[in-house]
Amino acid sequence: MRFVASFKRRFCSTPSLLVGLIVAMALPGVAQAHHDPAVVFQGVVATTTPTVDGALGAGEWTDAPSYPVTFGTFSGTVRFKHDAQYLYVALTVSDDSVSEKTASIFFDDDHNGVIDAGEDAILASVGDGDTGDDLYYSSTGDIGGAGHYGDASNAPGTTPPGLGTSDILAGGTEFSGQVTFELRHPLCSTDDTHDFCLADDQTVGVLFEYRATGAIWDYPGASSTDPGDWADLHISAAPAPTGRIVFESNRDGDLEIYSMNPDGSAVTQLTDNLGITDDVPSISPDGPTTITL
Repeated sequence: MRFVASFKRRFCSTPSLLVGLIVAMALPGVAQAHHDPAVVFQGVVATTTPTVDGALGAGEWTDAPSYPVTFGTFSGTVRFKHDAQYLYVALTVSDDSVSEKTASIFFDDDHNGVIDAGEDAILASVGDGDTGDDLYYSSTGDIGGAGHYGDASNAPGTTPPGLGTSDILAGGTEFSGQVTFELRHPLCSTDDTHDFCLADDQTVGVLFEYRATGAIWDYPGASSTDPGDWADLHISAAPAPTGRIVFESNRDGDLEIYSMNPDGSAVTQLTDNLGITDDVPSISPDGPTTITL
């Protein structure tokens, strides 16, 4: 499952306020339904708790399915999981350009295809030492008008007003052309004026954006301003499936045996016998990947 197109949009961030306005971003607009056919990400129950530092530590994210995403010419993956307290997000992007990297996630909290007052956005950057920005949508604002403002800011004229709590944790790293963001947000925040409260089996709309430099954002899908083209995030009550799937394929021109995770990631070729048909694999009953051909 993936968005098959990517486009660009521009926005001008509003000036920062001394009282704490973090940023006001252009409003992703209005629609009545989400992407059709649906692009669904599963936020599964975590079996491991990640350290939110922008680095995918060994074993930290193997319990969450990985989904491909594209941002213009940049390709990446995204993962979601949660425990009783927090929603965790990991986003990786292949990008070896020399610039500051930033990612944002918009949420349609009630999944109605409309950006309503108080709905969430999260902003994370690489290279600035920031721990992430927790944002909410305001329908008005003396500076910048309608847009996303910092939860804890005292931006004048915003509806709803600021003066909430900033309870996002984020980290970003860059190494050998791989940019990584990790984010953590309360699964059900007590700050219900500015934050979502997600429950098992609930679905919300999500939009990712990424920029490597300047004011141009790349995003998956046909339109960042139409939540009808956003993906869906389903909050699962179960962990991700475990184990490996073994299958036959002629993807290299010769029938060979492969394995992969249940979500289709980490495809591994197990046989490589040119001119010999390798098919009908059988896994031994005790579980290891011993193959009978």
